[in-house]
Amino acid sequence: MYNGPAFVVDANVFIDLARYYPADIAPTFWPLLVECAEAKQWLSIDRVRTEIAKKEDWISEWANDHKEFFMSTERKDVAKDVAKEYGRIQEWASRQEYRQVALDRLGRGADGWLVAYAVVEDLRVVTNEVAEPKSRTNIKIPDICKAFGVDCVKMLDMMRALEIRLG
Repeated sequence: MYNGPAFVVDANVFIDLARYYPADIAPTFWPLLVECAEAKQWLSIDRVRTEIAKKEDWISEWANDHKEFFMSTERKDVAKDVAKEYGRIQEWASRQEYRQVALDRLGRGADGWLVAYAVVEDLRVVTNEVAEPKSRTNIKIPDICKAFGVDCVKMLDMMRALEIRLG
């Protein structure tokens, strides 16, 4: 059983999981994912669930059925610290050479909040984004993680660490 730092999962991971492991093809996968969440091995945040809910598909229904795995970034015990880290991330991004469109996108989305939550709760971020440190139009989660000393891994790395096996 995995007993390292818990993982905090990005929206694109849930979307990719739904695409590559749909419940009708990989019926054993989703209960395993729930078991791992119940064991506090992974979680996500409210703002990720909001992003997922925009599609109104089966993964958004799944996320709504499992709200308990999507932690509030406004929870009393973490809200102040998460907001402070989010502010630091916004400040860091504004000091880089990103175009305004990238800064606006960061401000509207969950990515900055995800990393801020990871910093506060000492979690490993899971995303399928690829670093683009030279980009000026996209601020990628792996680049934010690197700047803030947060471990960032891919979906399959999390699945391997949690020993999730299909079939």
